[in-house]
Amino acid sequence: VVTSTNDMTAPPANQHQQAPHQPQHQHQPQPPPKPTSTPLPPPKPRKIHPLPPSVIALIAAGEVIQRPVNIVKELLENSLDADATVVDISSSRGGMDSISVSDDGFGIRPG
Repeated sequence: VVTSTNDMTAPPANQHQQAPHQPQHQHQPQPPPKPTSTPLPPPKPRKIHPLPPSVIALIAAGEVIQRPVNIVKELLENSLDADATVVDISSSRGGMDSISVSDDGFGIRPG
C-alpha cells in the first residue's frame, strides 16, 4: 500500500532546501569624485585678424577652395574660433550657388 501526504510544513530530514542564488557582494555604483581644485576661469577672447589681400585674392580665384564642404569647414572653424555657441549654416544646390554661415561669436564686424 502506498500512501501520500501533502504536509508542506517541513521537508524530509534527508533533503535540504536551497535558497535562491544571491551574490555575496553587490556592486553599488559610486558617485563621481568631487573636484578638489577650483574651476579654471573662462578663456580670454582671442583677436581675429582680417585675411591679407593676397589670400583673399586666392580664395576669390578658387585656388584654395576645391569643394563646397571645404568652405563650410573653414567657416565653421572660424565660428568656433570666435567662441560661438550657436552656428547656423545654410546653402543652396549643395553649396554650388551659395553658402551662408552665421553665429553668435565675436570677431570682425561686417563692413
